[in-house]
Amino acid sequence: MREEKDKAGVFDIAHYPAQRMPSTIIKEDDELIRICELICEFSVHWNYTLNTDNLDTQGESETIDLLNSRLFQPLLRIIELKSSSELGVAAKEQVLAAYKKILPHNFIDTYAEHLINSINSDIRSISYK
Repeated sequence: MREEKDKAGVFDIAHYPAQRMPSTIIKEDDELIRICELICEFSVHWNYTLNTDNLDTQGESETIDLLNSRLFQPLLRIIELKSSSELGVAAKEQVLAAYKKILPHNFIDTYAEHLINSINSDIRSISYK
């Protein structure tokens, strides 16, 4: 299924809802969905800034590291605490899609690789349930 596709290409455009909508959405899930929407909005604006401000490579790398440690990793911890369901996988896909927008084209760093592996692991564990 998803694992058979190219890992880097699978999540290029990840949008909520997931392929199968969860049967019940609780209040925490609503918060998770809103977090995902905010992440996507941020990534669109950040991508525009990168393309229009002509950041040098060194400055861009430092900025990506800062965003990773201060924004994406804390958000992922929140998502992992709130959900380990299909919705949680969709949320992680959103984080990955947003994170990939701030990376240079066709570049996957160790954080993105870790996130891809985490998503694939979650998909396997959900399918075994």
